[in-house]
Formats: sequence, C-alpha cells, structure tokens
Amino acid sequence: LEGYDFVLAPVSACLPPKHGTAIYNINGKSFSSQQVFQFASIVNTLALPAIAFPTAVSTAGLPLGLQLIGPRFSDKSLM
Repeated sequence: LEGYDFVLAPVSACLPPKHGTAIYNINGKSFSSQQVFQFASIVNTLALPAIAFPTAVSTAGLPLGLQLIGPRFSDKSLM
C-alpha cells in the first residue's frame, strides 16, 4: 500500500452463490471457494482493515460489492 491511502477491490470473483456452495463455475471453469474469495481472504490473512459494501444489483437480483482496504492500523482513517 506504499504510496496509496487505500485500495479498492472486488469482494469476490463472481456473483454471490447459494450458501454452502463448495465449487463455483465461472465461464465454464471450476474454482474452489478459496480461489473465488481470494480478494477477501488475503485481506484477512494480512490483518488489514477493510470495509465491504454493496455497489449495485445484478440482473439476477444479486448484490455486487467492493471492499476498501487500508494499511495496518488505519481503521480510524478507513472509517
């Protein structure tokens, strides 16, 4: 995050799946939940503060979201 206050990133690589889904099909390829949610898991693993928020609704009526990620200990600035 050097040189940037925050990073804007997607929450996941696909639309929200049904609860309990283990394998996700994206453009005809199969991915594990770990791969699909890598954008959020990296943030958690590195203990970085982040805020996820809905930005739009897909044509299927599912929420689309982004997350704003800050450097360590930037919780107050992020809020």
